[in-house]
Amino acid sequence: MRRRRKSRILAMSMLHSMDIQKTDDVAIGRLGLDFYSKPFEKSVQNRALKLVRGVIADAEDIDKKISQQARNWDFKRIANVDKQIMRVAIYEVLNEPATPIPVAINEAVDISKIYSTKESGHFVNGILDKICKKNKSQ
Repeated sequence: MRRRRKSRILAMSMLHSMDIQKTDDVAIGRLGLDFYSKPFEKSVQNRALKLVRGVIADAEDIDKKISQQARNWDFKRIANVDKQIMRVAIYEVLNEPATPIPVAINEAVDISKIYSTKESGHFVNGILDKICKKNKSQ
């Protein structure tokens, strides 16, 4: 598995852990590392931490974008894992121009298929696609 995907998965895992514990303390999120049998490379951990900190800093704006596009879904009802995956992808799209938008979306869809449900891929793709198109037109 590539390092960038590992960092996205690690960031999603950390954010998931932090959300469950109702905290934005990154140290608590790092406890999520204990669930993995092999330690991640330092570069993967550093990138994951950058993503987590960025998502936390932009959380209000990111969540607003998700809520606006999830028209028939109450934000609180969206699966936690799906939220975290979308948050990481949206942060990348908005703040890391070196990451192509299709790559961010495809990675999020693939990760959702692995860590959530098979159907989550369609949901994640639909929300991210709408957000990216709206963001591109602004």
